[in-house]
Amino acid sequence: MDALLTTDYLLIAADWRQSQGIVESCHSGGTFIEVNPLLGKCPSMAKFNLGVLAGASTVTVLANTLNQPYRTTFLKAVGIVEVGFVGHNWSVGLHFTH
Repeated sequence: MDALLTTDYLLIAADWRQSQGIVESCHSGGTFIEVNPLLGKCPSMAKFNLGVLAGASTVTVLANTLNQPYRTTFLKAVGIVEVGFVGHNWSVGLHFTH
């Protein structure tokens, strides 16, 4: 596994952990809702976790399928998007522990 794919996995894991707070919040009367239209506004934790697994699996398949320079471009794009998600989550109070 190379550094870009490892970095993407770490960012996906960080986003996953933070976003579990969204699921917990929507089920306990909090103010956060999920914005991923594939998951719905208040998915179950199981549905949410399966969605994250599906996303990470898709990244893995594409990373192992794409040829250069597309692979590098794809993995950099995933990293940029995930940094945005993690940064946004952090800014609204979704940290790594709940």
